[in-house]
Amino acid sequence: DPEDFLRDFQRYVVASRINVAPGAGQVARRAETLGLLISCLEGPAKQWYETRIKGKNWRCSNISDNLGVATLTAVRTLAAGNGGVQIGGLNTAGEFQGKAAAEIGRIGAGIATGADIIPNGTWDEDWSIVGGEPTNNTQVPPNTARGFPAVTIAPNITL
Repeated sequence: DPEDFLRDFQRYVVASRINVAPGAGQVARRAETLGLLISCLEGPAKQWYETRIKGKNWRCSNISDNLGVATLTAVRTLAAGNGGVQIGGLNTAGEFQGKAAAEIGRIGAGIATGADIIPNGTWDEDWSIVGGEPTNNTQVPPNTARGFPAVTIAPNITL
């Protein structure tokens, strides 16, 4: 069962004291953990990883490329409020759609933060809010400023 395997893998990483907490300081440890996970894959699971995930970029269909910040990490740090680089200061109807727009609407544009649409975590991030999915398309940073239908495409799927 894949869910049992992932729970056991998470427990192993925690028990081994491999710090994969969010933040730039843990990038090497997250890369180590991803390598360890890949080394555990075999058969159809390994084939799935190599055809669907490896070498792909991350398309975020519910956020445009006109957010004024350069990375998904910077999108996650957008503050609450109605100023320039705050969720409420962006054209929420024009820069967000689908589940991202619904989540911002539910919380309130002046109250929502970037972390409400891209949760800060290693094991439990919900990328469905921003419409996250693997893609072969070239990266498009969230500050390219073309607006929809252009969407943000982040480089390389990583842990």
